[in-house]
This record gives sequence, structure tokens and C-alpha cells, in this order.
Amino acid sequence: MTDYMDNFLASKKVSDGGDVLIIYDDYEYEEEVSIDYIRDKTEMSIRMDLINVFSSMFSRDIEQTKEFIKNWFENKFNLEVEYVETFEYPTFD
Repeated sequence: MTDYMDNFLASKKVSDGGDVLIIYDDYEYEEEVSIDYIRDKTEMSIRMDLINVFSSMFSRDIEQTKEFIKNWFENKFNLEVEYVETFEYPTFD
């Protein structure tokens, strides 16, 4: 599962603007966010389709998947996450 998330990250871009860390795809006409993290709230948001794919691939329920991705993220970026939420609409301008 860790290898899957590491490979997932390797295929994305990471923007660390200080207050917010964003993992996203950069397409020609738009950017699609997969994970974002707000430092002052120690809050992480995960795109629901990532959770669904991960859950079905590794036979985990949504809460187990959120917890695994949270732990992976904390270890990968050396950040503390106190709250995890999900979102459906991943684009930003």
C-alpha cells in the first residue's frame, strides 16, 4: 500500500506554498487536486476518487483508507494531520 502511494505521488506535482501543501495533476487547461493540506489547521483533504480506488484495490473501507493515507502523508512530508476530510471537485484555478 505504501508503494502504491509512493508511485501515486511520483506521478503528481507537489506545490508547497507555505500555508498549504497541494498534490495535484497539471493538465493543459486545468489542475486537478488529489490531496491538500492546510498547515495552520493541520487539516488534510483527500479526493474521493483516490479513496475509492485505494479502498477497492486493497479491500479497505473508507475510514481505513483515510487513516492509511493520513499516516503515509504524515511520514512522507513530516507533518502532523489532526483532521481528514474528503472532497469531490478537485479543480482549482
